[in-house]
Amino acid sequence: MARRTAISNADRSTISQSAKLYFDSTEADPDLRSTYDRLFAPADAEQSAALDAHRAATVATEAEHANVVAKDERVDDVVHRVHVWVDVNHGKEGVRALNSLWGDRGYGALTRLPFAEEVQALQDFIRRVDGGAALEINVSLMAELRVAVQELAEALARRAHAEAHQAACSARLQAANTAFDDAWSRLVKHAKLVLGDELGRMAPDLG
Repeated sequence: MARRTAISNADRSTISQSAKLYFDSTEADPDLRSTYDRLFAPADAEQSAALDAHRAATVATEAEHANVVAKDERVDDVVHRVHVWVDVNHGKEGVRALNSLWGDRGYGALTRLPFAEEVQALQDFIRRVDGGAALEINVSLMAELRVAVQELAEALARRAHAEAHQAACSARLQAANTAFDDAWSRLVKHAKLVLGDELGRMAPDLG
């Protein structure tokens, strides 16, 4: 038995193309065309637009995540160089003081924190240093760290915005898919009455 019901967006694309081919032809039944234009065509257009928007949002979110990873790698590099500088210039006592300023953790544990927690820990570290912490740290390295942490924080904010937009696009696509499937089901029911055994001229077998 032929399957006419969509179970994927690939099925919906096949349905859309098949229906357009039929209704663009001179063989299309006028009464059925009226149902298509009134009921299915708007749902089809919205589903296509929603799918395009969702795909674009997914690509944008992936790009923002890649940017977060790159910014985090830069932060981790500067953190490591701060650790090395303090070790070379102040020895083990300096490293212990540095670890205390980092929230009682070594640089390895710091760089393994989730992105947002790492940003918060380093922002707290910068405030402690700026507040007069009794540990000399290379001025240029601190300036570089400030920039790197700020850029990571901004990248995280952009990723969060992209994720929120993607979630909205997902909700739109889900609603569009539901409306598409409902409109298609109603069109097929009408087409069965009009076309009978020749239903396949409009409705493809998706099995």
